[in-house]
Amino acid sequence: GVIEGYMHLPTAGKSISKSANPKRWHAEHGRWTLELQKLEREIETNQRPYQIRTFKGSSIQEELQELDLIILRELTRNSRRSQSEILRYVRDEDPELLYVDYFGRQGNPTSKQTFSRRYNFLLEREIVTHFELAYDRQEFGLFNQALFVADLDNWSIGGLASAMEKDYIPFPCRLSFSQEKFVFWINLPPVEMMQLSEVMLDKFDNTQIFLFARNPAKYFFYHKNFDDSSKQWITTDEWMVEQPLANLKM
Repeated sequence: GVIEGYMHLPTAGKSISKSANPKRWHAEHGRWTLELQKLEREIETNQRPYQIRTFKGSSIQEELQELDLIILRELTRNSRRSQSEILRYVRDEDPELLYVDYFGRQGNPTSKQTFSRRYNFLLEREIVTHFELAYDRQEFGLFNQALFVADLDNWSIGGLASAMEKDYIPFPCRLSFSQEKFVFWINLPPVEMMQLSEVMLDKFDNTQIFLFARNPAKYFFYHKNFDDSSKQWITTDEWMVEQPLANLKM
């Protein structure tokens, strides 16, 4: 196969994420403050069953349109893009795009009224939850991209989640869950990487650590992956495997 030796961990609930805390960055020394003892103590003493937040019961797929995915993709690329820029992209790149209004009538996908209506829909349904500022993390010594995978213990994981909430970990990180494992993704400096690894190996069972040299690539919605007529994502082998491999000449 093209990809070998992978792990598939279906997500069991909503992930927890936090941004870096610039108050813990000391510019004069070029160092961060990682409260390692507090982190260890929190994991050890905050032994409480952690309630994993579940996903919403309803799906918005029946209400999605290709235009919604274009808006999401362009805002993910750069959330400062103006309405006019995104509409110009729609006109130039996909002039055949269709839009159907609430009454089933075909409308103009490049009008400002249509854009505002669909953008407000994404906000009201909490599909767009927040906007983030992107910055060069290496300027702040956050060279390492680390991924920790370990056995999920709802008692122990409560301490790690609590440490994130209390800012004992000042770095940008995300905590996700499957049925049997948890995944902890973090950006941090090399020295703190070694210190945190020791804690994770000591406090959690069957911990695996993966290091990445580059920032992870973001996924941008591609509206043609969504079948607007059936309101389903296209997942056929031809669409997902054969066509891309043919384009790559593999």
